[in-house]
Amino acid sequence: MKKTHKKIDNQLRQALTNACEEIKDNVEAFAWLTHQVNFDQFPQSLQVNCFFTNSSSLLDATSSETCTSIRQVIKVHLSKIAITKFDDSKQITFSSED
Repeated sequence: MKKTHKKIDNQLRQALTNACEEIKDNVEAFAWLTHQVNFDQFPQSLQVNCFFTNSSSLLDATSSETCTSIRQVIKVHLSKIAITKFDDSKQITFSSED
């Protein structure tokens, strides 16, 4: 990994950790999130995967404004590290642990 990629990865992990903690504080059934990225095509390749504790909680979140709120929290935290070219509707997905 290139030195610049490592620096971006560290910033990205910290921003997403902060977003995850904020979401967990405000969304009861939210469990965790993870990400994947290809630094040669960054930030378009960034994919954030959000997980709920079960499929029922996921269904509740997708039928309400919860997923929209989660997307907004993630975008805010990414913008703090100057990631602005991020299409949250395509680059954030939701799943359940079960």
